[in-house]
Parts: sequence; C-alpha cells; structure tokens
Amino acid sequence: AHETDGRIRLFVGHDEPVFLVDAGLHPEQRDMVSDHVTLIPAPEGAPVIFLKQFGPLEHEAEVVVILDADIIVVRPLTDLISAARAGRLVAFVDNEPDHDRFFPEWGPALGLEVRRRHLYVNAGQLFLPRSLCRRLLQLWIDGQAQVDVQQTWHAKGSRSDPFYFGDQDVLNAILASLVEPHEMAPG
Repeated sequence: AHETDGRIRLFVGHDEPVFLVDAGLHPEQRDMVSDHVTLIPAPEGAPVIFLKQFGPLEHEAEVVVILDADIIVVRPLTDLISAARAGRLVAFVDNEPDHDRFFPEWGPALGLEVRRRHLYVNAGQLFLPRSLCRRLLQLWIDGQAQVDVQQTWHAKGSRSDPFYFGDQDVLNAILASLVEPHEMAPG
C-alpha cells in the first residue's frame, strides 16, 4: 500500500477511503494506522465479532465494501464494485461444508419470515449498494443483539446451533427473508 492524501492507495488500483472499527487497538497501533484510515470507536459493550456494520452506518457511500481484517486484496475490485453500484449485493458462497447451511429457527429467533433457502454466504467480504445498506445493516445489528455470543464458535457453541457462526448466520437469515434473488450477484 502507498499513502496518498491520508488514504491508502492499494497497488491494485483503489484509493477509496478506508474505515476501521477500533475494538481495542493499543495507542501505538492507532498511531500506525491513523494516517491511513479513519478510525471509528467501537460501541461500548458490543462483542468484537459483531462490529463490521458500524463503519458503513456512520459513513454512507454509493457502494460499501465490507472486508474482514484478515482479508488481503490481490486484484482490482472494480467488477465487484460495479455490480454493487448496479444495485446488487455481491457476496461469496462460504466454503464447504457450510454452503447449504440453513435453519428454519432463524426466522422466529430474529422476528423474520424466512422465505427461501439460498447458498450460504460469507459475511467477511460483501459489496453493498446504498439501497441495500439502508435495508440490511441495522437489521443485521439488531439481529446480532439476539445472539448469545457464548453459543457461537468464538466461545463454547456447537456447529449444530442455528447461530454458531454469529454475524454470518444472522446475515444469511436476513438474506433468506428480505433479499430477492435478483438483488444478489455471485462474488
């Protein structure tokens, strides 16, 4: 990466602003990144695994790209951003064996009507158009508030628990309830 005017310019051709939810960086770490990203303080008491939506809620954009901290971008994201700009959510099907993960219990637990089964997507790489951001992000946060973190993979949960994958299971429940197939594009 290379810095330009307080932004990170990735060698793959992007210079969009980067926002990072600070869930406990040490002062030295903040100093290292603060010239390259806009730091957003994590809400008090929110589990670290449920924070990725706070940046896009505070900083709206025509297209929001949500990438987990362990994602490395190795090629331009232009086509994926274009698909999102056209009004479609771009998501990546989760790896085996969870590509068909689905629980009818998702709906009642989150107050949603799960209408269709779809391929299970990963919550760590999403490209969202503004129109879907407004519909999905707050629901995602509200749904996560219904999940017991102790029952997820981050604690003592079991893979058979409907919310074992926490934020990812909540996202997939919302997608199965509210997003039409034509509003999604494969990643």
